[in-house]
Amino acid sequence: MPNDLLSYRGRFRTARVPPCLITRDDLRKLYAQLDARTSEALEKHIAVLVRPPGTEERAWSQTLENLRHDARLTVTVQGADGEQIVARSVEPLSDDELPDRITFTRFDSAAALQFLNITPIHRFYVHLDFTEPPTFASYNPWSQPTPNASQIEVIGSDQTWVTGVYELIIGFFRARRRRRAWLHTQRSFNAAHWVIGFPAALWIVYRLSYYAPVLSRMHPALLGVIYAYVFLVSLLIFRGIIWSFRWLFPVVELAGSRPKVVRRVLSFVLSSLLLALLYDVLKGIIWHR
Repeated sequence: MPNDLLSYRGRFRTARVPPCLITRDDLRKLYAQLDARTSEALEKHIAVLVRPPGTEERAWSQTLENLRHDARLTVTVQGADGEQIVARSVEPLSDDELPDRITFTRFDSAAALQFLNITPIHRFYVHLDFTEPPTFASYNPWSQPTPNASQIEVIGSDQTWVTGVYELIIGFFRARRRRRAWLHTQRSFNAAHWVIGFPAALWIVYRLSYYAPVLSRMHPALLGVIYAYVFLVSLLIFRGIIWSFRWLFPVVELAGSRPKVVRRVLSFVLSSLLLALLYDVLKGIIWHR
């Protein structure tokens, strides 16, 4: 086989889905837009197919029509209770068909062809991860952002087509962007701990010694253990506050997954805790002057 038949030159674009708020209606809109791009990718694949020897023109045309009918955009929806929808139409994305709680939705232009053991050169997928932010015990927040598997991937030999599809998809999510990326970065986690968490924990230990003079009569070794314990518990509570804010405002959010009442109440409680601590610190500084 000539070497030029083994060569490939194209483009590969991949990116994380930017922090955004997606509605169920958006899922249907996205399907309609991506289904059209799937048809374009399929036509590019059909354009390079060669009719097998001995196959009649009419039979070959019917084969291609069947391919156009079957090889549409595949959407997969996974529910929190194990429900699963796999379809090649937009109908299963109706409100009546979708699970109450969705963990992920995936749009794949090549899935139908890959089921036939065909991997088209022009293909893409969009994976939307709606799972809850994991606890800090499952990853290192000091060096990692909040884990989220939402991703976009586009590949093809036609660079213009790849760029066009990529910009269409990324533009769709940018139009629904929410300014919460900073909340999920390791930098914000580090900054919050160094600027607020550690000073707050030290301040709580100081206030404990101020309001509980009985501690001063304890053995210094036991007193040191108590202070260290209170310091660590205070940091643990502070980490819980950060996790709660990340839960309230996830990287990729499906509208309705956070009831408005719960969001407002929890936001008020968490903000009040931080403001009360800040007020106590400022009052203590001013009082001691």
